[in-house]
Amino acid sequence: MNSLEITQITEELFEVRLAFGGKISMQYMNRQQLIQLGSTFQIERNIHTLLDKKTYIDL
Repeated sequence: MNSLEITQITEELFEVRLAFGGKISMQYMNRQQLIQLGSTFQIERNIHTLLDKKTYIDL
């Protein structure tokens, strides 16, 4: 299963984990980087929802 998991660590710091094709990538991003990620992958609506609700989504 491919998935994106975003965990808020502080007000401005997020841990982003992407599982895709059996590989896992993990990065730390600030709020602006996370919003840019959303616009890059056209998941901006979900990213903004995640910033508010801190939930888990499937790709």
